[in-house]
Amino acid sequence: MISLFCKNADRCSLKPQSACVYAGDCPTYEADLKRQLVQANEPKQPKYRNERVTVDGMTFDSKLEMRRWFELRVLEKAKKISGLQRQVKFVLIEKSEYGREVSYVADFTYIEGGGMVVEDTKSEATKTPLYKLKKRLMAEKYGIKIKEVEA
Repeated sequence: MISLFCKNADRCSLKPQSACVYAGDCPTYEADLKRQLVQANEPKQPKYRNERVTVDGMTFDSKLEMRRWFELRVLEKAKKISGLQRQVKFVLIEKSEYGREVSYVADFTYIEGGGMVVEDTKSEATKTPLYKLKKRLMAEKYGIKIKEVEA
């Protein structure tokens, strides 16, 4: 029987049959704590396996988003588009007694040919049901069809 004082009785690799000789100073427990601390300090893997990139003080959610930003900057300098902006928020449903506001944040917006273009860089993994719902709400509320840019 493992001592009630053992902090790691259920996972003890020593499996003592009588009272645990280590009780409060269990080597298995200490090794487990060290492993947990190392895991806590490791950077978390991004949900969609994207790699965040920082360039010129701007942080992008992915390399695709960064590349597209610089492509759009070239188009803006060539006067083919104007009013280029990043991370523009659109409120889809206002805050109410039923909950917080629901919004969509576009990767890029700009003016092209007299109309506003809303762009989002997407992979198959990021085309979630929530994104699809927000895309539809953008079309219903603002009459804007989101332009999706893929790799």
